[in-house]
Amino acid sequence: MTTTVTSSVSSPGIGSGLDVSNIVSQLVAASRAAPDKRLAAATDKDNTTISALGSLKSALSALQTAAKAMGSTGTLGKSTAQSSDSSTFTASTSGGGSATYNVEVVSLATASKIASSSYANAATEVGAGSVTVGVGASSFTVNLSASANKLSDLVSAINGAADNKGVTASIVTDNTGSRLVLQSQKTGTDNAVTLSSAATVGGASFISTSVLQTAANAQLKIDGYDVTSSSNTVTNAISGVTINLVKANPGATNTLTIAPNTSAAAGAVQDFVTAYNSALSTISGLTKFDPTGQASGALLGDSTAQHLMTQLRSIVGGAASETGSAFTLLSQIGISSSKDGTLTLDTAALNSALSTDIGSVQKMFSGSGGFGAQLSSLLTSTLTVGGSIDSKMQGLQADLKDIGKQKAALDTRMSAEETRLLAQYSALDTLVATLKSTQDYLTQQLDNLPGWTTSKSN
Repeated sequence: MTTTVTSSVSSPGIGSGLDVSNIVSQLVAASRAAPDKRLAAATDKDNTTISALGSLKSALSALQTAAKAMGSTGTLGKSTAQSSDSSTFTASTSGGGSATYNVEVVSLATASKIASSSYANAATEVGAGSVTVGVGASSFTVNLSASANKLSDLVSAINGAADNKGVTASIVTDNTGSRLVLQSQKTGTDNAVTLSSAATVGGASFISTSVLQTAANAQLKIDGYDVTSSSNTVTNAISGVTINLVKANPGATNTLTIAPNTSAAAGAVQDFVTAYNSALSTISGLTKFDPTGQASGALLGDSTAQHLMTQLRSIVGGAASETGSAFTLLSQIGISSSKDGTLTLDTAALNSALSTDIGSVQKMFSGSGGFGAQLSSLLTSTLTVGGSIDSKMQGLQADLKDIGKQKAALDTRMSAEETRLLAQYSALDTLVATLKSTQDYLTQQLDNLPGWTTSKSN
């Protein structure tokens, strides 16, 4: 007699009783544990290094800014401008050096202001048509419609004109009525205001304007030389100096003094010391060695960071190769170096050096061989795109991309491995189910044989 046994397993493990899905999951997890750990460690290391390089770059950028401030055009090289009578004029300067000027403010620059003839009130209709406002050689035109041609409408149209050349319109009302008043927003004879109208009815009154204030240029004398300015802010008289005229005081001469700004210079030196110490502290922390291995710096053993520290200490510990300066060493102006390489500033000694010979202090920093110039050169080459730090960060970013590709490849490989194992265990599950079914069938047949007895024990 031939017996056929058919078994269909719809879910892994049903036929055998084994938890096939869990077994396969654990096998796959075991297979990928080592590469996962390796890739995670590599990712963490790259990200930690990138973050460390970012911190280093930030500290060096701050030092670079401080070093640039020590240059000839930086804070250390700036002067201050002082007026002997701030009620007549004030001044400021963007340059350096020392000088004294005699200044006489003869007259101030004024803005053109005109008024129209009188109307009954602001709601009076002035007629539809075009109204042209001139400002010096320029002009613009507004148009009044039949439904919006009141005096107040004209004011709104002028102030709201997209091509307004710099005129403010307003209405001034006195006991005799209301007048349109136009004032140039700029002073000087080149900005005189004019008005013409093609508006009907009351528009003719615009032609009859009166001058409330004549446009005029400012007049002053600097060391006896006549200077004319369309503005009360005079910028073209003395190079790098701005003179702000406050009031006319003809016949009276006041002094404008340009002198080095020792307070700003002292602040620039302090900022330099602070930025340098911060940079050095950052590098030390990132490259430190901890025997326990728990707190070593992220850039421990990094040649770029170590070489950079050596170069920084070499520059500040050396001499400024700048001719014409009485100072060549930082210690001569109150800056000393500690054992750990950080700098300490003696404020009293610095102020004394600045008061005695600020020019030499400026030269030892701002000259081509000065400390500021040397540091700026080093930091520029270090921080520039393609420089040592940027190159390292780009390399690490490329490495992270490669790790990402490895992770994707591992996912693909593990997915294939899971599929393979599920197929194998499913086949085993089916085989066990078939054998079990055969066993049950044979046992049933034997039990039906005459004289056959089965023994079962628990």
